[in-house]
Amino acid sequence: MQAFIAKMRWRPAIYLRKRSKPVSTKTWKNDTVTISVDYDKCIGHGECAGSCPGEVYDIEDGKAVAARIEDCIECCTCVGVCPEKAITHSSCD
Repeated sequence: MQAFIAKMRWRPAIYLRKRSKPVSTKTWKNDTVTISVDYDKCIGHGECAGSCPGEVYDIEDGKAVAARIEDCIECCTCVGVCPEKAITHSSCD
């Protein structure tokens, strides 16, 4: 038992670390653009769909979907207007 306690003293993070919940992310790609939506954060508010000048987004089953990624003009409006910060875009780092 003391050997186990001795190990615990110098490596407590290995034994006490909580496992994080896996993130549910959906990604769409074309030749120049990659758009990802974190479905754990997305609440389907629709700000991305309403503000995107290229009309890239739809809301399906309460989540944002980049249905027309080929129409993306890389303006990054979707990233800026998402209240939950659920959207990442390759052109908007």
